[in-house]
Amino acid sequence: MGSKTPQTVRKLYIPVVLLFTASFQLFSQDNGMQAVFDSIIAEADLLYRNEKAVWNSTDLLLTDKTLKRNFGGYVVRHSEDTVFVTYLDKSQEMSIARYAYFLMFFDFPIAVNKEKRPLTSLEKELKTMKVKINNLLGDSQ
Repeated sequence: MGSKTPQTVRKLYIPVVLLFTASFQLFSQDNGMQAVFDSIIAEADLLYRNEKAVWNSTDLLLTDKTLKRNFGGYVVRHSEDTVFVTYLDKSQEMSIARYAYFLMFFDFPIAVNKEKRPLTSLEKELKTMKVKINNLLGDSQ
């Protein structure tokens, strides 16, 4: 009986060592994956915040009959702690309104500008990128 115990221990030793080695590798990969997961969550959070700002500001825009009649699209961007939603006219060459929201508070805009003005270079660039992405998505269907 005494001779069977060392054999049993030897038989268990290899699987236990393999299990610890595999779990160590798995946990070390988790640290790398955690960074990926964190970046995905941060990107999803930013997307949610942008969409929330667009949703709320569109509701406000549509209560103004003149803006509603001239509405032709929008672009959205963020800068530090603020999300900006710029609404375009039907030709998509002019801004008809711009709403600004704090990143953490979307119930009311912190600033509203309903002055018609030419698009800034950044707004033009965002509009161009949005059109290209929409065209790519449209081609894939």
